[in-house]
Amino acid sequence: MENLNQLLQSVTIFFLQVVFIQVLKRQGVFNSSHQPVFNRLVTELALPATIFSTLAVSTIEPDQILAAAIMLGAILVCCALAYVICRALRFSYRATGSIVMLAGFGSTSTLAYPLISRTYGVGSEAMTFGIVVGEFGVCIPFFTAGVLIAAYFGSRESMEKPEIRPVVTNFLKSPIFLAFLFGLIVSQIPPAVAFMNSGFAANFFGYFAHGLELLVAVTVGLMLRPIEIRSLLSVLGIVVALKMILQPALVLIEQVR
Repeated sequence: MENLNQLLQSVTIFFLQVVFIQVLKRQGVFNSSHQPVFNRLVTELALPATIFSTLAVSTIEPDQILAAAIMLGAILVCCALAYVICRALRFSYRATGSIVMLAGFGSTSTLAYPLISRTYGVGSEAMTFGIVVGEFGVCIPFFTAGVLIAAYFGSRESMEKPEIRPVVTNFLKSPIFLAFLFGLIVSQIPPAVAFMNSGFAANFFGYFAHGLELLVAVTVGLMLRPIEIRSLLSVLGIVVALKMILQPALVLIEQVR
């Protein structure tokens, strides 16, 4: 119950931060041109630093890998169901590809990591568990199999040859993946782990971890803008039903088993 209360507080605080950024945006303090800067600060600085510092002092357990496999299985089921639904409704190939990707993979780790770290702590077992499941179960499959899915539907619509290799190559060179990889390597080197556990390293990386939530809130606040929701109700209904309801249910059922 205590963790639930802390999580609800974290979500509330994050929501208020987003509202505050929206107010500043309306007052002209921020504008849409600032969003790419904050996006890069999150994906190329704060998030990689948090991932690296968490994994570098953690031990990957078999049950974490199993959880990632369960997560991936649930994602693939949702992708398959989304495809069947979209073809039955005769959506275009591009719309089908987008819905399949959103209903299966989505993009929640950037928001989830700050909430987990605030609720359970940056160096907590829950944070490590979330990163391992997020990277092995979602991120890496998304930028490999997910790219193939997106390229397939895009090429069916445009009749062009899909460019898959550059996307995968860019991901393998991205700060997030490199932070994940080097974090795993450092965790296997005792002297490096001892340094990462020192007060200096903990304080150094702590600045990035504590700043991550605010940077994500700024990014989300700048990203939000009015849209015509009526035209998206059918798509939103499919994605919410599969991503927000069915996928967690599948994961929960497998864990109970």
